[in-house]
Amino acid sequence: MAEINPLSTDLQQQLAELQAQGLALLGVAADETPAQIVAAVTDYVRDAREQGRSLDDEAVFALGALIGAQYVRGLGWHWGDVTWDGDPDSAAVGVLSPDESLFNNPIGWVGQIAESGGGVPFMLSYNMILANQVPLFERGSATGLY
Repeated sequence: MAEINPLSTDLQQQLAELQAQGLALLGVAADETPAQIVAAVTDYVRDAREQGRSLDDEAVFALGALIGAQYVRGLGWHWGDVTWDGDPDSAAVGVLSPDESLFNNPIGWVGQIAESGGGVPFMLSYNMILANQVPLFERGSATGLY
């Protein structure tokens, strides 16, 4: 089972700063819809990969925090600090569905996608969750969904 804790005030502030950096990197206004911002991140990462540009850690953290914020704004998810099976090595910060059955580590996800050779599924995942087309898992299990 997952142990889910709220984020510290310091970590919440760091995420807010990263989100602002992500908006600046994309040249997108904070009042754009969550879907528009997720689409902008998708396009940015796709373009970087097509042009052979790698994303530095600063960009990965900023864009990941920004995606997480859109899950919060647009899907009603919330940030949490999760540890699975009592193993501190499994801990991760990410966003959770309202019933905490689903979890996404958006910073790790952006880093993984930026380095992979596959698709850039940020918008697809967001739209599938929005349409409630997701697998069902036990409440509080924080099962990864990417």
